[in-house]
Amino acid sequence: MTIDLQNVENKRPEFARLFQEFAASYPPSTDGKRHIALYNETRKQARENLDWLIAASERGEDVTEAVLFKLLPYADTKANRDKGMWVCNASAFTTDVRVKLEASGWTKPEDWPKVAQAVLHFIIDPKN
Repeated sequence: MTIDLQNVENKRPEFARLFQEFAASYPPSTDGKRHIALYNETRKQARENLDWLIAASERGEDVTEAVLFKLLPYADTKANRDKGMWVCNASAFTTDVRVKLEASGWTKPEDWPKVAQAVLHFIIDPKN
């Protein structure tokens, strides 16, 4: 994939204008204020989840499902809350990540322990 740098430069003023419009309108809006208020709460929960997962992993526990449910950001739905998933206002998944990735053929059920360990290690030490 090549990036057309000339096109990028041509888009810079439009991006700056749109960003200024966003910065002036979204943060003071009702949705923006809610988003900002949730940020610290979701960040705190993520840190608690990570600390728990590191300890459980160090104890030799199988943390496969916990990594997939507690480190990946899910949409704030009743079903996700009932399953104990980490809900986040910057969600990436609407339902169990395994459903989508297995259906797409990107992974198989037997691969999830390795995937979960890779996710956990990436978060703990992204340089390795």
